[in-house]
Amino acid sequence: MVNVGRVDKSYAPVIPENAVVVATSKQLISALKKAKNGQTIVIEDGIYDIGWQKIPAQIRLIARNLWGAVLPNSLLDLSGKGTLIQGLRFENGAAVSYKNSRDHAIYIRADDIKIIDNQFENVGVNSSIPDKTGITIELIKADNVSITRNQFSKNKGIAIRMDDYSRKAIVSNNDFLDSPNYGGVGEIVHIGDAFSTEQGVSPVDDETKARIEFNYIRGWDLEPELISIKSDANIIANNFIEKSGQSAIVVRMGNRNRIYNNIIKDNIDFPIRISGEENIIDNNIFSGTGALVFLHNKVVYPKPSKNLIYAYLAARNNKIINNTFIGYNDIFGIRDQYYIVRDAPTGNLFERNIIYTQDIKDFVQRLKSDQYVQFKNNKVFDLSLSSCVFSYEVNR
Repeated sequence: MVNVGRVDKSYAPVIPENAVVVATSKQLISALKKAKNGQTIVIEDGIYDIGWQKIPAQIRLIARNLWGAVLPNSLLDLSGKGTLIQGLRFENGAAVSYKNSRDHAIYIRADDIKIIDNQFENVGVNSSIPDKTGITIELIKADNVSITRNQFSKNKGIAIRMDDYSRKAIVSNNDFLDSPNYGGVGEIVHIGDAFSTEQGVSPVDDETKARIEFNYIRGWDLEPELISIKSDANIIANNFIEKSGQSAIVVRMGNRNRIYNNIIKDNIDFPIRISGEENIIDNNIFSGTGALVFLHNKVVYPKPSKNLIYAYLAARNNKIINNTFIGYNDIFGIRDQYYIVRDAPTGNLFERNIIYTQDIKDFVQRLKSDQYVQFKNNKVFDLSLSSCVFSYEVNR
């Protein structure tokens, strides 16, 4: 039994007697502008097209009924510590200007904010930048943010983005659904900024320590980076991912991250890609085609840059242990195109993994000859002769 996604489908928000109740867009805008710290605003069922609203107060903004209050083309800009947004439905999002702006549904600029039980659909459609990509929820210098039990679907951009200065966010028990590739970027979670000056060194302290766990992801194939880890000391655990094509969990210039107890089903190319140091990938189950793991050389753009932004660092001293791989026919992919290639991957350990593959003889021979990884106590089985069946009951 795998417990992921919006497990608790009940909706029973706490509404105090002195709550402000609104039933029109005009009333909602007025209530938000007049809101004081500690105030609760309850939104009745209806459509509220309110545009970009800056909310400096600490408030509780709650829908009377789950997803009954619909906010099309709207953006909540939150800077009140401890604010709660619960039970709303966001459609399309809103761009903050008419030129070169990304579509958003929520900006978070303060600590301890909670985003719970909301639905986000089609965010990104109003973006005015060339690649037409949006960001549903963006964290800017915001610590201890909790994003739980929400549903993201038909997305056209990044669902959740955190900068290097946002710490200890929790993204748990959300559904990320049915967002096919249309040519733009679109991770479900983008953690950090991938700034570096040299191998393993960032110009800022980027131990973001986010936890991405117990989420259900299906049909999210916007780009190859499904969960993009561009900072240090994060945990990606207990997520169930299926039918998401080439999308993978990617460590991109990140160190000391741990990825464990995740299940990826029907993956294409590779389930994990690593650029960085001392990351641990353990006790996952991966099913698909292509290579087991993608390891990066150190590669940089041909033109000089002050920081190695959006380049890659070599995969060094990473541990890939106690995982199960089903159906993959290659061992490792190594990126070496389009960039100036420098250091190769070194010191990586591949130990106590179980592998089910089609061509066992060829696979074992390549396993013995690979120069980038130290192999210890792995078991390889012929998939056509084994009784391995990928079957899990998912409790959502």
